[in-house]
Amino acid sequence: MLPRFGSNFITDHIQPLPDLWGILYLFRPFWISVTLVFSTAICGNLAKYIQTSGASTGYQYGSDFRLVTGASTIIFCYVVLVPFVLYSLFWYRKSYLQYSYLDILCAYGYSLSIFVPVSVLWVLQAQWFRWLLIILSVALSGSVLANSIWPAIKNDHNKAIALGTILIVLLLHSLVAVGFKEYYFDASLPSKLETENFHLLHQQVQNIEHSHARLEVSSVMNNLTAPNEAEVSQMKMEKSDENNENIRKKEDVGIENMKELNATTVPKVAAKISKPV
Repeated sequence: MLPRFGSNFITDHIQPLPDLWGILYLFRPFWISVTLVFSTAICGNLAKYIQTSGASTGYQYGSDFRLVTGASTIIFCYVVLVPFVLYSLFWYRKSYLQYSYLDILCAYGYSLSIFVPVSVLWVLQAQWFRWLLIILSVALSGSVLANSIWPAIKNDHNKAIALGTILIVLLLHSLVAVGFKEYYFDASLPSKLETENFHLLHQQVQNIEHSHARLEVSSVMNNLTAPNEAEVSQMKMEKSDENNENIRKKEDVGIENMKELNATTVPKVAAKISKPV
């Protein structure tokens, strides 16, 4: 999509297409959106791999397939919802030029085509180059959208709504481009400060684990070498019971001996007493 002065992309390129129940309308915008989803996800993972290769930060690279679902959600919400809002606005304001919903949707689908090669070039590790690509891509595709939407809203009796609509269209288009860069390419790898904090936290966790391990080993050794108070008390009670049992046994033996002595001695004494002198 290249901007041309006085050109309307919807009336010049989209509406002349044969309309086979909307299939031909949606075929190219749909595949442009799908291509952008996969190119953004693949190039985002590739940029992360390039950033982590040979680095001494200890960060391990791993493919993040959530980038595919995230990119598809952002792109298709942008392509489907924003045209619906514009179509509703044109209908409500009774715009001079009434576009169909498919016309606006196709224009937004084609406007994303420039971001497919841009997502590939974003792999290069140069911030100034990435920002330059954003400015160029937003300027080219955004101007095409503005030139297509402005004829439908320029005759509105409230000029603030007309100008505000164009500004919002350009702002949303810029936010999509900046969001792709920041989330899929710049935020794919932790910063240096985050990496240092991660290593510091990891070292602290290891120190705590080592301290806990030493405490557990010391506790086990103490249990093995010295009995606890309950065991000592139990041993004393068992020793006391054993001593009491020995004393009772000795007393029983003494009583038995006294009985035997009485049984033998008392009859002899009685016999001696009973003899006449």
